[in-house]
Amino acid sequence: MKKGIRGLVTSVIRVSPHLIRISFRLSQGLRYFPGQSVWMYRAEQNDAGSLEPCFQLCGCPELAYRTNHYEVLAETAFYRDSVRGLGRVKMGDLIQVKGPFGQFWPLAARPETNVVWIATPQLLGPYLACVQSKNFEKVRPRKIVLLIEVKTEQEIPERKLFESKGVTVIPCITQPQNWVDGFWGRLIDLIKSDRFKLPFHDARFFVSTDPQLSGELWNCLVYEKGVNPAQITEESVSSSQEVSGKFLGFFKAA
Repeated sequence: MKKGIRGLVTSVIRVSPHLIRISFRLSQGLRYFPGQSVWMYRAEQNDAGSLEPCFQLCGCPELAYRTNHYEVLAETAFYRDSVRGLGRVKMGDLIQVKGPFGQFWPLAARPETNVVWIATPQLLGPYLACVQSKNFEKVRPRKIVLLIEVKTEQEIPERKLFESKGVTVIPCITQPQNWVDGFWGRLIDLIKSDRFKLPFHDARFFVSTDPQLSGELWNCLVYEKGVNPAQITEESVSSSQEVSGKFLGFFKAA
């Protein structure tokens, strides 16, 4: 595996009670597409073998490459407020980055096609990179719905950004504290309910969640709702091999 690229953490911003955005500058440019991730670890460590390796890139791909500034989302541990796999990362820390890894998400669809994005907060990276891409407005489908599962209403990150891009956000609040505009319950319960009429038979579904929830969603969509498996794309990250081939799609770096 090739040697990591050196980097410098330029900011750490909390975007929800248990989620932060880490911005960093690299010693050389890194070209990536929505849905790709990087390994990131402290510079003094020899490798990332014992760490949570993958962090999804969530900034605008073209702007990141031009300015050499990149962003990832990271979930913080509840008991010590530290970034999982990185320890207490802070501005000025030196890091090593390897990647990008994973498959490009072909998020473009025919203009008349409905698209449903399904996510948990820490895995919003592909969608954030998509809506911030300069080519998004040229190829966006007619309607995009984002279903996101969170514990409380304070944990819905970047909602205004998605809505400013014309994405309908429906939060699934598992432990609501106040009245909120969304669904009270788990994401899987929303899929099964009749409260929101999702276009199961003529939509494309993109799933970026933890493996357990992803499996539940797959079974519900395919076996209960009759969704064709070809209509479902799951978040895919390679932790052992860099994807190097030709990517299909519309997000061509400037």
